[in-house]
Amino acid sequence: MLREIASLEWAATEVTYEPWIEEEAPLQLSCMSPEVLAKSSFQVDPGVRFVCCEHLIEDLWIDRHTEASSCEKPATDSRSWILVRRGVGGEIRFSRMNAGEKMLWEGLASQKTLLECCESLADSEEAVAALAELGRWTQNGLIKKILKDSLSLNDED
Repeated sequence: MLREIASLEWAATEVTYEPWIEEEAPLQLSCMSPEVLAKSSFQVDPGVRFVCCEHLIEDLWIDRHTEASSCEKPATDSRSWILVRRGVGGEIRFSRMNAGEKMLWEGLASQKTLLECCESLADSEEAVAALAELGRWTQNGLIKKILKDSLSLNDED
């Protein structure tokens, strides 16, 4: 568990020093047709870091300057990844993710279209939960820009 705490501390330090990128405007996924959304790629917050940990250590990190409660208990579900980011006011924020959500994030971060990301999640039982996160990421400012009608190399056939 000490390794997990050190990894979380390192990630929090890294995101603190990342440049802040403002969103162009509040993004509205619901205003886009499914066809346009599927062909779109996304610019994600480059300051996001991931920490894999089985224990609920983020509460311990938040309460590190007070008497913290024990975090010996493992996470209660499959959300073993912690997304670490900096909030608008500079505070460090955490979100738990499962493997499918992390796969979706990595696909979006590598400029794949949403359709390509969904195809990579086709075998994942967490695909539906991952796609539900897309709206939350947009609302929370983790998605900085939508690049409509992105063309992938596979579309040239």
